[in-house]
Amino acid sequence: MAVKNMKNNSMDYHTIKRFKERFGISLEPNNIREIVNIIKRGGAKKSVKQTNTRTVHVLEYHGIEFAAVYNHQRKHLHTVFPVEWMDIDEYVNE
Repeated sequence: MAVKNMKNNSMDYHTIKRFKERFGISLEPNNIREIVNIIKRGGAKKSVKQTNTRTVHVLEYHGIEFAAVYNHQRKHLHTVFPVEWMDIDEYVNE
């Protein structure tokens, strides 16, 4: 159980670090949980399955549109990045 929590914590840290690096906004772990809840409730604008365990979701949070890689097994975010980094035509509505 401790290894799983360490991995989840490192995924949160990575997501927080990338959000600051790529969008200039500092997030807290509770912000990450809010984003995950938006994804779970189907609040993403668009999404595409990346692998059996990961989906890329395009969503808006506090006025910023971004793509988030969500892991269904761990129920955590892997990372976030600008939507411009992806070919938006690849996305399909879920």
